[in-house]
Amino acid sequence: MAVKLTALVCTLLLVLNPELTNGSRSRSRSKSSEERKHNPNACDLPSDGQVFCYCDNNERMMARDASCWVFNEIKRDDPTWELFSSQNELVKFKLLVRPQGNLDYVPTDAIKHLHHAKSIDIQYAAIPTIHPHAFANLSKLEELFLTRNQIQKIKPNAFAYLPRLKQLKLEENRISSLQVGTFTGVPHLTHLYINQNNITKIEEGTFELLKHLEVLGLTMNNLQKISDRVFRGLMRLEQLELSENQLTELPDMVFSEMSNLREIDLDRNAIQKIGTYAFAGLPRLERLSLGGNQLTVFDTYGLQGSPSLSVLDLRENELRTLTRETIQPMMNQLTNRSAYLLLTGNFFECDCRMNWVHALHNETNSEVVRSFLEELTCNLSSGDIPNALLELEKSKAVQPVRSRNSEYDEDYDDEHLQDTETHNYPPAAKPVASPSGPVTRHLLEIPSDLLPCPSQRTAPPPQSSPVDFNLYYPILSSDALAVQPLLLSTLAALVLARLIS
Repeated sequence: MAVKLTALVCTLLLVLNPELTNGSRSRSRSKSSEERKHNPNACDLPSDGQVFCYCDNNERMMARDASCWVFNEIKRDDPTWELFSSQNELVKFKLLVRPQGNLDYVPTDAIKHLHHAKSIDIQYAAIPTIHPHAFANLSKLEELFLTRNQIQKIKPNAFAYLPRLKQLKLEENRISSLQVGTFTGVPHLTHLYINQNNITKIEEGTFELLKHLEVLGLTMNNLQKISDRVFRGLMRLEQLELSENQLTELPDMVFSEMSNLREIDLDRNAIQKIGTYAFAGLPRLERLSLGGNQLTVFDTYGLQGSPSLSVLDLRENELRTLTRETIQPMMNQLTNRSAYLLLTGNFFECDCRMNWVHALHNETNSEVVRSFLEELTCNLSSGDIPNALLELEKSKAVQPVRSRNSEYDEDYDDEHLQDTETHNYPPAAKPVASPSGPVTRHLLEIPSDLLPCPSQRTAPPPQSSPVDFNLYYPILSSDALAVQPLLLSTLAALVLARLIS
């Protein structure tokens, strides 16, 4: 009873004297401020300051993971950065810069205390230049992410003395060139992503020290030319991403330095010419993507050195034909269930150079290959095909089919095509079926024995010479009756002309 009475009295006192409560809170705030002053802690910064951090443990020296925000402009030598010495056990550190933060440098004074850090991520800053030794020789660092920081230039030795670094991301910046010395000090780097920059030039030997690099991403830059010397030293590279650049040509042996390559992505460039031996020296190549370029010819012997090639993407080019000799090196792989051969969206001509399509359609175990071959179209011209094929055209006209382009059914989803599923190639102007112009047909609907060969095509006779039937296609037995009246009338005209003369 006495306890209850005491509690009631205390409650009445608090209600009647609210200043007691306010004073208690005030003393609490004062105490907290005093503690911050004598025990500075990066994980216990005031929320209204320039930098605020959220840590997995706010006790000094106890945090392992910290995400920090820069809310207001802060100078390079601001004492706040030194507070990170209170959390030198951090393993993961992320720094996000708000628009008004305007951070234009790498906060080396904070990073230098994070001796145990394995992952550092800085985003949304405005850092024009990465200076030498900007990351303070962090010997345990394994991941460094610097995306979306408006970086324009990287000085030599910027990443010096990061011996365990495995992954470096420099995506979505404004880097225009890469020079020798840029990647000094990262001997065990395995993944390097420099996508979505403005790179126009890479000095020869830039990657020479990256002996362990496995993946190199250079997508969405402005590269117009590459040579084998650019990739010197990349002996272990397995995946090279060069899509959406401005490349117009692939010279011979351009990838020969990278004998371990398994994937090359060259989609959506402006490639018009490929050297005969551009892909030579790649025995482990499994996937080659050249979709969305300007190729009129793909006749290279380089594929003969790539017996493992099982995915070939040539969609949305300007190819007229694809011979058996070109495709032969990967023919065995194309019969496997996991193979892909993507050819839609070209200007293929219906002739005997493409008759291997019929054989592959019958032999492959890949539903994807078979389906894409069934969609493959070619163009017929009524001026240079045999009568039997013309009669077939009259009886069975087919409208052009929609190319799959980048759309795949769920059944076709495969790890080999994770990147190609989102491709949006520019539309190519295709021939329109008309009585006097080219007729678009599904290639597999034309019997292989009726596919004309280029050497048999019609050549118009000289205007001053009599008709020479040897210039036309050999007359099929089914057409003999149809041409007899023409032969007789021509012979009669010749006899009459001789009699008159």
